[in-house]
Amino acid sequence: MGFSRELEQLKRRANRAALATTLPDIELQVYQEGDPIPQSTSDWLILIKIEQKRDYYGDGEPSLQPDCGAAIQEDDP
Repeated sequence: MGFSRELEQLKRRANRAALATTLPDIELQVYQEGDPIPQSTSDWLILIKIEQKRDYYGDGEPSLQPDCGAAIQEDDP
């Protein structure tokens, strides 16, 4: 009986404490490859680097390069 009163009081205190806390602001900074890296202003900073397009195949074997313009064909059974 005495415990229920104490539990209710603890619940009220916990609810007040939960309302008083604030979440940190998360910052998001996007920069291009080659630009200087932005300085961190807080621990809640996310940096996203946009990289330049790369030619991973180069002038290699053309049969190994993907043919993006080719239509997908199905074989008839």
